[in-house]
Amino acid sequence: MKAKSLILLIVAVIMIGALWPVTPVQAAAYGTKFVTSITYVNVGTEPAVITLTLYDSAGVGVDVPLEPLAPNAGASLYVGNITQIASGFQGSASMSSSQPLATTLVQVPQSPSTVKNRPLSNAFTEGSAIVKIPTVLKNVFNTNTIFTVQNVDTVTANVEVKFVPVSGSSVTANISLAPGAAKYYDLGGTSPITASTFNGSVVLTASTGSLVATSLELSTLNNNTYAFEGVAAGGNKIYMPSAFCSWGAGGAINSAYAVQNVSNTTNANVTIQYTGGAVDGPYTIGPGAKRSFLGCDANPINYIGAATVTSTGAEVVAMGKITGNGLSTAYVGFAQGSNKVAVPYVRWTQSHWTDGTRQRVNIAIQNVGTSTIGAGTLSVKFYDKNGALSGTITNPSTIAVGGKWSTNASSVNAEFGYIGGFGGGAIIESPQAIAVIARVETYLTATTTAGEDYNGIPIQ
Repeated sequence: MKAKSLILLIVAVIMIGALWPVTPVQAAAYGTKFVTSITYVNVGTEPAVITLTLYDSAGVGVDVPLEPLAPNAGASLYVGNITQIASGFQGSASMSSSQPLATTLVQVPQSPSTVKNRPLSNAFTEGSAIVKIPTVLKNVFNTNTIFTVQNVDTVTANVEVKFVPVSGSSVTANISLAPGAAKYYDLGGTSPITASTFNGSVVLTASTGSLVATSLELSTLNNNTYAFEGVAAGGNKIYMPSAFCSWGAGGAINSAYAVQNVSNTTNANVTIQYTGGAVDGPYTIGPGAKRSFLGCDANPINYIGAATVTSTGAEVVAMGKITGNGLSTAYVGFAQGSNKVAVPYVRWTQSHWTDGTRQRVNIAIQNVGTSTIGAGTLSVKFYDKNGALSGTITNPSTIAVGGKWSTNASSVNAEFGYIGGFGGGAIIESPQAIAVIARVETYLTATTTAGEDYNGIPIQ
């Protein structure tokens, strides 16, 4: 019998009731109510038997058996429909499966209705004793961070939570978490940060137990919101598949990278190399600290491309943000690529695009290997909710090392992911290692969309 694999995830900000107070003057992302939808794909070779376990703040779990899932099939579970938990539940979860899963969490905004963006983050296949959150904000850039740390071990986790500002002294808190339990930190509410503002990063260190983390950044001024994962391991080279400077309608779309030094003792000397030749750096980042890099600091107007973050000395982690024309996205940089990648949440619509009720997903693929990817040698296979192959797209031209190619399901099915219910994903295979991000967009106007990114998930 095949051993079960455990998919660890934070069901971040499950909002069936209110988590933050909402007033008429607070019609912004911070204060919005969310309900989580869990999208998952069986990337194994046999039918998957799956159980979801939901944990409250004390680590008390309740099991929710799910329908078996055929190989390559995808499903979407709306947590608001689960009868085993009460309205207002806020907690964490794990999924056990007889086959490996690729899982992405979709935070669906409920109120105020003006918020259209859906924050996205991925599940985890294992925890770590040390986790880094590259950027954390309190009342800076009109943004507040809510991050969550979950104990994914079978023993109590004793955790140091260290807030490292871009300048000044660190602030440290210590917590204990029961197995499965999660702690939410709302920097706009009660937190260890007593100062009126904070701009920095967080290092989570467990002396016992094993951790995963996820983070939401929410605007206090407008509807911008996005999510990203905490990172367990850094690298001396981090790949960023998306970069912009004043691109798109009105030149409004821009990128920024938050780069965090993962060492407690050694400086990191960081340089950004963009496709197209622009270079930003080197800059020195102190132990545990972060530095922000703007796409327009080095690139010309109307730039679109990708980038590689290189560090000498200490290793780093990086998070990319894209804003403008309604976009409010985040993704975690890749310390390494993979030859096979799953994208669990893929949608495309033609008939319901302009009414804003359905989404479109574009997939950006960066070559992070050692040689050029030849034309037609990279495949993107789109599977429907039942695991049937809907169609395959290959790259029409070569992809240079560091370069990228983007695609979507529009030529496969004009309503992909919506036929016979919700569900559909893609498997990407390449002769060279690749880094993949998927952008989920919702129509706002003829020139603007609400959009958020999530990382493609490597398949071993």
